[in-house]
Amino acid sequence: MKTSEAAQLHLNLADINVKLYPWQRKFIDDGSRFRVLLKPRGAGATFTIAVEALAQAVLKPGSTIILVSYSMRQCLEIFRHVKNFAERLASKSYGYRGVAYSFTHLSGMRSAVLGNGSRIISLPNNPDTLRGYRADHVYVDEAALFRDDFKIKTAVMFTTVARRGRIVLASTPKGKRGWFYEAWISGGTWSKHLISY
Repeated sequence: MKTSEAAQLHLNLADINVKLYPWQRKFIDDGSRFRVLLKPRGAGATFTIAVEALAQAVLKPGSTIILVSYSMRQCLEIFRHVKNFAERLASKSYGYRGVAYSFTHLSGMRSAVLGNGSRIISLPNNPDTLRGYRADHVYVDEAALFRDDFKIKTAVMFTTVARRGRIVLASTPKGKRGWFYEAWISGGTWSKHLISY
């Protein structure tokens, strides 16, 4: 199952009346290890990250997914989306192309553990909070806004090394500096997605 198909299926099962846009499906289905998303404000990127994170957690049992935000307020906001989806999907099961899936979870203020052993953890902009995790996916939301982003970059990279984890940087632009900008202008390492309206 494509990740975007799982994401759309979860939205439908949760009675969230949203159809993913083509840019969202393309971004979600991009299997690159390193992705960067340049977007305008209000494009729905935070929502997209939350939807993709949940789909990845369901499709890959035992995975650890970390959402990193530039402030505690944003950390709670992105996790609010995850928690909303998880609560709406609680105790639902479904089949897709011969594979059975069931959905149970336990949620805290900034983390959820799914019935398949996957975890989704939402953390604020502090490299020390990332230490000790081994992540399959790390999503850095509003990456261009981070202060002292070299330390975050180092912590994120070490977090993903053991599992060859994937990294997503998503942001509105904010000057020609920092990890997000370097990723956007770099050569072929980063798969780039531009949302323009």
